[in-house]
Amino acid sequence: MYKWNFIHNYSDPKLEEIRQDFRKIKFDTRDARLNTIYSMLKDNADTRQERVLDHLEKKESGRKIKYHQLWIINALIVYNLNQNLLDELVGNYPEIEFIEGEKEFKQKPLEVKPGLKSGLTTNQANWAFDKIGTASAIANGCAGQ
Repeated sequence: MYKWNFIHNYSDPKLEEIRQDFRKIKFDTRDARLNTIYSMLKDNADTRQERVLDHLEKKESGRKIKYHQLWIINALIVYNLNQNLLDELVGNYPEIEFIEGEKEFKQKPLEVKPGLKSGLTTNQANWAFDKIGTASAIANGCAGQ
């Protein structure tokens, strides 16, 4: 049986209401602003996704269903979802607006130059020097001192 990772997006007319309410609130600190928007969006996602999360929790004991809540956009990533569970979710939860399969992109391995910190590629390490024209400055005799 095949297993996939899927993103479940929930229809949520309340998100715009949350945004409008948030714009009306005055904050004394940046932390207060961040904590408030987090609470508003997380509470909304918890409420909108409650039935599906309960369903996944019940299934988890038998199937090891893992998920990750994307509260900021009111979506849910469900890992290793098989066809039976996908059919159950589609058939029983109209609050799910659409389900999208995860897309994977292959990337060629990046070249690592000897002497660079582990994991840094030549492009990552030199982009800033290229941006400010270091090579031409050195060619003109500037040693950076």
